[in-house]
Amino acid sequence: MINVLQYNPTSNSKIRAPQKQEMVVFKHQLEQTGLEVTMRVSHGREIKATCGQLANTYNKAKNNRNNLIKRARRTRRRADNMQFEILLLSALFDF
Repeated sequence: MINVLQYNPTSNSKIRAPQKQEMVVFKHQLEQTGLEVTMRVSHGREIKATCGQLANTYNKAKNNRNNLIKRARRTRRRADNMQFEILLLSALFDF
């Protein structure tokens, strides 16, 4: 048994989803070789909740989260450096 599923495009892919007629032709070609084939209906495309789209959304969110963490760490290091410079200046000039 072979399940034929329509490809669900993601924003970072150059592959396009096949038209319904293209899927029917492909299914027919497989059946002509003696295989049992079903065509599955895709759900969730309109809300970007199909398998590839969810993975793509998750990876983008994960990358955004990691970038925010990196920026926060850089900001913290800058703040620590500024605080050290203020302490140094206050010690030198007896503030």
